[in-house]
Amino acid sequence: NQRGVSYETMLLPYLASATEIELHDPYTRSSHQGRNLVELLAMIAAAKDPADEINFKLFTLLEEDPEFQKKQLMMLNEIVQGAAQQGIKVDVAKDPGGHDRWIRTNTGWRINLGRGLDIFQKSDGGWFDFGASRQEFRQVRAFGVTYIREIEMNRGPNE
Repeated sequence: NQRGVSYETMLLPYLASATEIELHDPYTRSSHQGRNLVELLAMIAAAKDPADEINFKLFTLLEEDPEFQKKQLMMLNEIVQGAAQQGIKVDVAKDPGGHDRWIRTNTGWRINLGRGLDIFQKSDGGWFDFGASRQEFRQVRAFGVTYIREIEMNRGPNE
């Protein structure tokens, strides 16, 4: 039920200089999960230089039910098109398996996301709820995040 959490404070310091980002989340299926992805991509777009391009790869699973799968694919296609307009090339691929959710960057960071991007509680406040436009006003669910430095970046011989 805590407030004051946002992707900006939680993730941006680790994503800001990356030009290649992978998100492994097998559960990017419903509209609120799509909204979470759009909010992450919008944050990345706002932080980057407009001339720069980011390569973003989403690894997820498709719904098994054909009707739900069609809606999921339409949602993902809209997200891909919207991101492209902001200089983020999104590719969607099948998650190689597992339940874990995590982000990896070409700057050496791996961020393990216990709940994936789905950390916010559902709100019934509508458009006039402050949480509709700012994540830090939303209540969160219990979740964990682990930041792992996978490689040493650009260290000199005396560092």
